[in-house]
Amino acid sequence: MLNEFRKYNFNANTIIINALTTDSPIKTFELFSHILNAHEIWNSRIKGIPSKYSLNQVHSLNDLAIINEKLDKETQKILEEENLDKLISYQNSSGKIFSNKLSDILLHLFNHGTHHRAQISLLLRQNNIVPPKTDYIFYKREQF
Repeated sequence: MLNEFRKYNFNANTIIINALTTDSPIKTFELFSHILNAHEIWNSRIKGIPSKYSLNQVHSLNDLAIINEKLDKETQKILEEENLDKLISYQNSSGKIFSNKLSDILLHLFNHGTHHRAQISLLLRQNNIVPPKTDYIFYKREQF
């Protein structure tokens, strides 16, 4: 099921990327960059390596699709190679140490993206832009 959420997350991110333009509100870029930054930070924690991004680093429109694809491939590899019950110890952004099961971290990661994509949709709507549909059920309907 987590691999299905991974695919959905990638698809929903791609839909948002395709909806953004240089005229989109700056806050949409900030929120979407945050989604990607958090994804990279979690992947790095899982792999036990330093993160390349800060949580609030803003990426250019041209870089979003490239980053999204790279992160999705890394997460796919994690799902293929790691034990989902494995405990991952990490330090959060406040410096506190935690341990969580890999499966819980990945579920959090995908849920986190959904939360912020909804915020982006609201911002688009508030700026008279019809937001794209990124709900999971729409993703599933397209598969049949």
